Amino acid sequence: MTDEKKFAAGRIVELVCPECSTELIGLPVDRVFICGKCGTATDFWESPPGITKCQFVKNNSPQNDFVVYLPAFVYGLSVNVSAVDEEVEDKARSAIPERLWVFGCIFQRPRVHGDFNIEITCLNPEYDLSGKPATVYGCQLRRVHAEGLVIPLTESVIDRAQDITNVQIDVAVNSWELHALPFTLNDTHLVCKEVNLSISRSALVINPWINKLRYDEYLV
Repeated sequence: MTDEKKFAAGRIVELVCPECSTELIGLPVDRVFICGKCGTATDFWESPPGITKCQFVKNNSPQNDFVVYLPAFVYGLSVNVSAVDEEVEDKARSAIPERLWVFGCIFQRPRVHGDFNIEITCLNPEYDLSGKPATVYGCQLRRVHAEGLVIPLTESVIDRAQDITNVQIDVAVNSWELHALPFTLNDTHLVCKEVNLSISRSALVINPWINKLRYDEYLV
């Protein structure tokens, strides 16, 4: 860690976990810091800081694999669709996601690499949340930013199955959680076997830092 303090909203804050006082580490682009000891996620940009518990997906990768944990906001939704055409409405309704994943890390060039928020939401994976806390990098989105994506992402998921032109879609958030998903690193991709998802490293804004994480370089 190069500096124990960070400027946030005109204040100087010490990067320590508010629950267990462990020193927090992350990348220079991180906005939410997740404690590798107790799993507490802290948004120091809120006043007072926003605090929630992060839940960790159990990592089943071999012990010698280099694993990077990526954060994802998981929303429970109530969605209503309506359209004049009953067939269109039925098809749109069949594609409604009950849960929506919004990764805390930012993706670039989605037209080239795809939108992995949509990919994982369409997979609608079930996974084991009994994993132990670990250091999580790349939580660039705060909760307020993630929630701003809920409606457009929900519409995009439905639009995959049915053109939503002239379809009225109403979305309500019932619940939210923060999960950390383990991805094994290779030369070109991050692969999470637990959810059957492969993410191109080139799609991640944090890609320039990923190799350095082995050696705890470029951390704040």
